[in-house]
Amino acid sequence: MSQPLSQMSQTAPYDPEHPQIKQLHDPVHGLLELSPLVVQVMDTPEFQRLRGLKQLGVTSFVYPSATHNRFSHSIGVSHLSRTWVRRLRNQAELDIRDRDEECVALAGLVHDLGHGPFSHVWDGEFLKRVRPAGAAPWCHEYGSEMLFDHLVEENNVDLDPEDARFVKNLIHGVRDGERVGLEKRFLFDIVANKRNGVDTDKFDYLSRDCYHLGIKTNFDCSRLLMMSRVIDDRVCFHQKDAFSLYELFHTRFSLHNRVYTHRVGKAIELMVVDCLVAADPYYKFSEAIHDPQRYSLLTDSILDDIARSTADELAPARAILRRINTRDLYHLTDQYALDRAAVQYVNSRSLNDIVEGIVASQDSRYGSTVLTADDVIVNLHKINYGMKDKDPVSEGCHFFSRWDATDAFRMPKRDVTTLLPAVFEEQSLRIFSRDRAKHFAVNAAFRKYARRHLPEERQEADAAATGAANLATTVRLSFDAEGALGRRAHTDAVTSDGDVGSDDDIFDPARPSPLPPQCAKRRRLQAHLPADGPTSVGDGVGRADGEQPNWRNAGSSGSDGIAAATKRFNRNFDLPSADSPNRRNMKRTLRRVGSKGELGDNVLEDWFASGAEHSS
Repeated sequence: MSQPLSQMSQTAPYDPEHPQIKQLHDPVHGLLELSPLVVQVMDTPEFQRLRGLKQLGVTSFVYPSATHNRFSHSIGVSHLSRTWVRRLRNQAELDIRDRDEECVALAGLVHDLGHGPFSHVWDGEFLKRVRPAGAAPWCHEYGSEMLFDHLVEENNVDLDPEDARFVKNLIHGVRDGERVGLEKRFLFDIVANKRNGVDTDKFDYLSRDCYHLGIKTNFDCSRLLMMSRVIDDRVCFHQKDAFSLYELFHTRFSLHNRVYTHRVGKAIELMVVDCLVAADPYYKFSEAIHDPQRYSLLTDSILDDIARSTADELAPARAILRRINTRDLYHLTDQYALDRAAVQYVNSRSLNDIVEGIVASQDSRYGSTVLTADDVIVNLHKINYGMKDKDPVSEGCHFFSRWDATDAFRMPKRDVTTLLPAVFEEQSLRIFSRDRAKHFAVNAAFRKYARRHLPEERQEADAAATGAANLATTVRLSFDAEGALGRRAHTDAVTSDGDVGSDDDIFDPARPSPLPPQCAKRRRLQAHLPADGPTSVGDGVGRADGEQPNWRNAGSSGSDGIAAATKRFNRNFDLPSADSPNRRNMKRTLRRVGSKGELGDNVLEDWFASGAEHSS
């Protein structure tokens, strides 16, 4: 193995037989020192390939400055890994040797060696679609181990086989309870920490991504590195740094929400996947994951190869690339947040089943638009703090106090601050349309599917239907020929001779309300009804009290139409006839009705049909 760092003189003259530490400048971490072994691994075709892999994949189509690559990220992780191990060497009882430090730094350098073109798009989306069902799972860590073995063998890297095995294990990481042989367990918390996710990989990519994206962040990993120590064979942190750890994971959540899963970026990812799937039968990209020689040649430039090709077999792939370059992108038609019951429903079936259900729920209003399964993409969108639905700090990290640096303990989040998330993962369904012309048809079909199958939406649809049925018997609308709103109203409290009943009648809890049951303010709104009886339409403008009603801004929690009608007038409005030019305006207003500003179109259609007799 190469000379240990402790035996290398930084002032000795250059000697090709004994290379010295190399220095380079990094925009994120400043001046870096690279050992001869690290430099030897860097100067290989397998590692130089990382220059052709963008760190954030297709994000540069949305954030133009996000063009940094995995080459610089890997060097940064190696530097931080060595820095952290050197800090832990202050604990003499840990017996950290030069060999341990060198292997951890090397693991940080090659941990992303196995990433494919466009990074996580490759193994997270593309391989799942082209590999046969039942195939063994494959991730970039497996690719890193394969390419690392190939790199060491092809370039005669001076590395002991036992050290090579140690490096590969450090890349893959070890979960709690797994055996690590004779190696020091805490060293596996440095590069790929499977206990809580606090590792140098995350330290570097958060800082580097924010720097190149132009996003300001208050997170700084230097204090965590300096104020950590090993207790009970695990890396622990000072209790004063608990909030800094929450800030670390919140920064990760924020970047996932704003950048990594940006709706336009996700649409382009789906288009790139479709392009690669279309080109795979010709190029056979997916077979390269088992051939290190071929895999070491795959970079983001494969899209350029497709664009330059003239083969007829690649015409569909070239057409998708042209759509990307002309910004004719797939369109996000809907995003539906999932509660716990909806998550269970979605997890109980495949996304293809949901696509088929959406296609089968085509809305009759878009009869001229025929949807097929190829028009719809359903994407399960997950964002969390790194440990699914768990709190990575209070459930995954251990701390020590200034009074006893030998006792490790967990910190409940209430001891950090009460202003922390109650849940640590959110899931939603994202519905994309491959054809922008079918955007509205896909949206309507999904909403119809959701009302029938997703638990929360089904309950709201039932409540909206019940509220609309009550409302249809008490409130009717009338528009004059110029579209102005005419106003006449009455409630069940209006007697047969047109007199308004007493307040006791209005607030009688046994009397059905004209508002849907989910409108919490309905009875308070009724307290403001005019007591001077019904008002005639008059000039058609309907100013019963000299004021024009504001149907769009009044109401409770978005219940624009119903709440405004009840608050100001609560009188009887006549429905316009079927050929009235104002029916469309009224329908558009009524669609905003409901506890969340929405009422099922089928309910509206039934309402109009049942009200036709009143319009004559």
